[in-house]
Amino acid sequence: MNAAELKQALADGVKEDAPILRDKAIAELSARSPFPSHPDVVNYNRALFTKNPKAL
Repeated sequence: MNAAELKQALADGVKEDAPILRDKAIAELSARSPFPSHPDVVNYNRALFTKNPKAL
């Protein structure tokens, strides 16, 4: 993702949902034992944010 794409992605985000998704991710990852590896965390986050919610 380049700077222009990042700027657009941030503009397209649903800001009201961000804290809910953040808290969900933290709770899910914190409940795992042992704590997941970095690639597992990245894959989990990508699964949460598969599509732009405004495009649905």
